[in-house]
Amino acid sequence: MCKKIVMFLFAIAFISSLFGVSQAFAQEEYEGPLTFKMLTYSNGYAVISCEKDATEVVIPETYNGRPVYEIKREAFEGCTLLTSVVIPDTVECISFYAFKDCVSLTSIVIPDSVKDIDRGAFQNCTALKDVKLSKELTMITCIFDGCVSLESIYIPARVRSIFSDEFIDCTSLREIIVDADNPYYYSEGNCIIDRQTGVLVKGCKTSVIPDGVTAIGERAFWFVKGMDTIVIPDTVTEIGSQAFYDAEITGKLTIPGSIAVLPEDSFSSSNINELVLSEGVTTIAEDSFDGAAIKKLTLPASLESIDEDLIVQLQVYYQPPMTVYYLPGTYAEEYLKTFRSWGGVTFAQLVFNTEESETSAPVDEQDVQSENDNTYISITLVSIAVIILCTVISVTVIKKQKQK
Repeated sequence: MCKKIVMFLFAIAFISSLFGVSQAFAQEEYEGPLTFKMLTYSNGYAVISCEKDATEVVIPETYNGRPVYEIKREAFEGCTLLTSVVIPDTVECISFYAFKDCVSLTSIVIPDSVKDIDRGAFQNCTALKDVKLSKELTMITCIFDGCVSLESIYIPARVRSIFSDEFIDCTSLREIIVDADNPYYYSEGNCIIDRQTGVLVKGCKTSVIPDGVTAIGERAFWFVKGMDTIVIPDTVTEIGSQAFYDAEITGKLTIPGSIAVLPEDSFSSSNINELVLSEGVTTIAEDSFDGAAIKKLTLPASLESIDEDLIVQLQVYYQPPMTVYYLPGTYAEEYLKTFRSWGGVTFAQLVFNTEESETSAPVDEQDVQSENDNTYISITLVSIAVIILCTVISVTVIKKQKQK
């Protein structure tokens, strides 16, 4: 009998405990704009979508009593009214395009629990200005493309890989800081530089390239707009492919003679007010300037090879007048002879001053031609005057002889 009573009490306790658990779950029932899904590879949940009219969202740490580990692909995409989102420190991954086109989102704090942020996570978040990245982040993979309001970025100490096409169209970016304890990269002059190789990996509109940089990396200034004057130090010996692709430089860019070759696509689609190639540059590779717009271009005497379509490519895409400067008696002069009759292009000689051993101000050939024309006219008029005077004298002499 006692055993039956004990068993009965145990059964009641068990049922009560189940009821209590269900009550606990009921108390944690989520009411908000988010939709969750159980993860198959863990005992937690992921956010898979958000209502499009949501404005302020707090992602809960748990759902149905289990932790929220992930923000899934495109979960918040197109939530154009979203101004703020709080991410709990249970989240470990933010997936592809999770917050794409959240155009009203102004700031984001990513907790240190997050180890992975996939490509395009904040793409086209055009109002995003302030970002705090997780200290545990190891890779930056084109997270902020099209974030036109982003002004500053801080690279954490554990980041060991930065994709070459990061920060595309981040037109307001003016400050880049790498954590001093990062063993892979350091920052100087608002540039990200590889510690091992000295390669400049990423720059922005306010970058000042420091001495000691060995190369301008592939896509280093890809799509960077609003740069003023850029001076590349002579420690740089190489420019990577597409290094200045679609870049805008309103002042002057000087390429030192330490860089012998300008590789394919290095300046394609760029818009540069003035580009000076220093003595020592020997090769302009095919399609180096495909689709570029350059107002003033200086070609050195050291050039030995020029893309045969250089002037064609520049003129096809650049309608306002362009001036090309060169030294007489050089390969560049021979190359430019093909394009003498082209409209919209002015070819101007650089006069070399042997006494001062430097190149003086360029002499515009059109001005030279104008001066030559004026000289020719003056000489012609003098000649005509002399002929008339001689004729008059001859006639006078003949008349006097007849009178005698």
